Amino acid sequence: MRPPPGAKNDRFPWRFIVYLLVLFYLVGDLVLFDGPIHQYYFKRQAFSEEARKFAEENKVIVLVNREPITKDQVALAVTDHLYRRGKTAEDLTEKNLQITTLAVVQDLVNDLLVTQYCEGEGFEVPEEIVNEFISSFESQFDSAESLAGRSEALKLDEENRNRRLKRLITEKYWIEKRIDPAVAVTDEEARDFYERNRKIEPGFQNPERFHARHIFLSTVMKRGPEREQLIRDVHRKLVASEAPFEKLAAEFSEDERTKNRGGDLNWFTAARMPDDFIKGIAELKVGEVSEPFQTSIGWHVVELLGRKPAEELNFDTLKPEIVAYLTSKRREDVLRELLEKLRSVASIEFFPRNL
Repeated sequence: MRPPPGAKNDRFPWRFIVYLLVLFYLVGDLVLFDGPIHQYYFKRQAFSEEARKFAEENKVIVLVNREPITKDQVALAVTDHLYRRGKTAEDLTEKNLQITTLAVVQDLVNDLLVTQYCEGEGFEVPEEIVNEFISSFESQFDSAESLAGRSEALKLDEENRNRRLKRLITEKYWIEKRIDPAVAVTDEEARDFYERNRKIEPGFQNPERFHARHIFLSTVMKRGPEREQLIRDVHRKLVASEAPFEKLAAEFSEDERTKNRGGDLNWFTAARMPDDFIKGIAELKVGEVSEPFQTSIGWHVVELLGRKPAEELNFDTLKPEIVAYLTSKRREDVLRELLEKLRSVASIEFFPRNL
């Protein structure tokens, strides 16, 4: 409580004395004596200088718990990253290549952290699983030459390639061991997701389906009034029963995929066909033949052979897909949390100037 105006303040200045003592301690620790703060600060500075010198001499991009990731490793990882996506560095702009490189560096840091934990815990995968993984990788190539070419591009001989594959499968199993218990989806969670989404998600319903056959005349390369006249002549023959649909389709239709099977389009949904085609058959009844109508690609005469209304899919039908979706989404979240935790307790020093 502050004294009233004009009153004498007899309180002892404890706060001032405490501040003064702290100041004397800091000066003594940092300047006069080799105290703990002095030791911590200058040892950290020395380590940083040592790390920078090491990074420059060895082209190191990152030190992860003092273990290096070099510029050459990053370059090979970028090449591999782009190769698996059917691209090369020449396909990217300079800015996009920089963004890709930084993303690859982050992946390398995560991989190295997981490897360090695997080694620290002595975690190993059974040899038969490793061999199966290696065989699966090799089976992706159509010849030994293409496998050798891929390895050469990554500057890996067979021994180092297999060592790398073993590390990858070991990391995968180490991660799975830690996140699997947290990503399991219960029946109650799956059913709750179904109930909350079944009325609003298109994937929870089978859409309306049509079964039809058609006779088609293209207007992409051939245009003019004679095309319309021809389709109307075909339609007249059809409704007059001068020839069956199958014969007219085989003779006149220009849809090479269907003309030899009577113009049959099989079952389809509206999403599979152009909007103007669906509009032309939307009002047809089963067994009814349309009037000739034109779409953006040509003229059609269509007979509707069948129609199935949209129907809601039940929970048992969708359960495997729901569980897979929720598991995948949860796995992403849990994996991100795991990697963030590993990084939070690691010593990671970046040297972007060496990129």
